[in-house]
Amino acid sequence: MMMTDLFTVFDYGYYLSDLRYSVFVWGASIFGLISVLSCCGYWMADNDLEIFIWMVTNGFKNKMREAGYPSDTGAVSLFSSVFLYMFYIMLVGLFPFVYTIAAHYFFSFSIALTLWLALMFQSIYNSIQGFLAGFVPTADNVAEGFVLSFFEIISYVVRPFTLGLRLFLNIFTGQIILTMLATNAWMIFFCIISPVGILSSFLLCTFFVLELCVVMLQVYIFFLLLMTYATTR
Repeated sequence: MMMTDLFTVFDYGYYLSDLRYSVFVWGASIFGLISVLSCCGYWMADNDLEIFIWMVTNGFKNKMREAGYPSDTGAVSLFSSVFLYMFYIMLVGLFPFVYTIAAHYFFSFSIALTLWLALMFQSIYNSIQGFLAGFVPTADNVAEGFVLSFFEIISYVVRPFTLGLRLFLNIFTGQIILTMLATNAWMIFFCIISPVGILSSFLLCTFFVLELCVVMLQVYIFFLLLMTYATTR
């Protein structure tokens, strides 16, 4: 029963089968968005959210410039928008007992595959000879070059799979630990108000803050690897 309750947070049918849970999921998303906008002073000039978005956009402009792509194209807007979207989805999913779509592999893989294909087609459009030349490493003989080219192609093809898997495993593990801590803290704190319950609640809050930092770091590494792929190919 415990294992069923532990992994129920990843079952969308559990939330959508009951109207109360559906309202809670949508309400948490809307409330989270309003809270972020209010805390950042969104309706004020030069607010914190605007500064944060400017920092993200400027960072992607620099990375695109380093990768050899023009920084005034729509790629900067695309990467910045997806970055902010992923960060918000993961931020809402951090709360215990809230359905988190970011902890499902199809979410991270679909984004990784889409952006990877965009970078690949952009490289082909810029120079198809240069794109194909990247799969032909320097070798002493034809057989060795064929083997190295084969492994280069395999390494290039599996990039979106490994990129999505890396993000999925980190978010999945963090959500499992948050759910376990939240379950124990809720039971201990409200059933028996004791130092153990207070300590459990403190550990839950501490781990929540740490997981928030991990989410920011994981999203940053996700796009940093994409920019690295764009630079190396």
